[in-house]
Amino acid sequence: MNYTIEDMKLFLKEHDVQFIRLVFCDVFGNQKNISVRPYQIEDIIENGLVFQGGLSKNQKILLKPDLTSLDILPWRPQSGSVIRFFCQICDEKGNVLESDLRTLLQNQQDKIKQNGLDIKLQLGTSFYLLKKDQSLIVPHDEAGYLDVAPMDQGEDIRRQICLNLDDMAIQTSLSYHDYGPGQNSVDLTYQDVLTACDQFITLKWAIQTSADLYDLIASFGEFEEWHENALHMCFYIHDEKTCQSFYEGICKYSQDICKFLNLSKEPLDCVLSNHCIEFISIRPTCQPYLVTYLFLMAGLYGIKKVQTKTFIQDILSPTLLESLAKKE
Repeated sequence: MNYTIEDMKLFLKEHDVQFIRLVFCDVFGNQKNISVRPYQIEDIIENGLVFQGGLSKNQKILLKPDLTSLDILPWRPQSGSVIRFFCQICDEKGNVLESDLRTLLQNQQDKIKQNGLDIKLQLGTSFYLLKKDQSLIVPHDEAGYLDVAPMDQGEDIRRQICLNLDDMAIQTSLSYHDYGPGQNSVDLTYQDVLTACDQFITLKWAIQTSADLYDLIASFGEFEEWHENALHMCFYIHDEKTCQSFYEGICKYSQDICKFLNLSKEPLDCVLSNHCIEFISIRPTCQPYLVTYLFLMAGLYGIKKVQTKTFIQDILSPTLLESLAKKE
């Protein structure tokens, strides 16, 4: 829903909102946020919020909230509640920065829809639940794949994650104990590509906050002797011929993408089945908007039969490539 200023003021009053989180992701997938108060809402909607050091210490950025992304954060107090908006990242003059990967994906999604192509995306992730205050890394349990309680000690936390997401109108499709000790997985449902990525950011946030409530740490990282965590990623295209061409494009350029972003230890597995294109073994610590954009463009190159030896350089600006290189 796209709220007017008056709609928003009424919403804030009816839900006793006391804090407004303006959220964005940096180019490496780290979620950032800044809080403002309800009395500022009209100015925030009309003018955005300028502040220092959003992406670098010496840079001022302007955040413009996407009013359609409004959510109440269910893990925060409901008396004096907290809401969240995803934001565009702009310079002081209001120009969208090339490092705003959410807007990059949104613009491509709009072009796809204008061309009559319907592409859905399902995301999910595995993660480890670890005990706090340990000198060694200690898993929450020693259960294995699809085990049940009492071996599986993560079911109450997964339940909390799913119920929190329900409160935000985000549907989960699967939740289960994964292969590793203390390893769990939660998958979402199919959405348009932008919504899927927004929900994935929220899923990871819900996982971390739910784990913290149980005095645990949720980790999406890698542990040498344990089954690796993975981003679960699956595109769906109803038209069989289009889906096949999309798949061929992804197969052609997937190794370029994985090498560029260091997404996986092993060569990427890509499976086509029943109009679904599934990826296996992508690191869940990736930047979801960027990863989705790259695979989406690879698929579109397949549909358009585009041949190139410089795929990454063709679709990302030099400025963005320079920003991504700084992680090294």
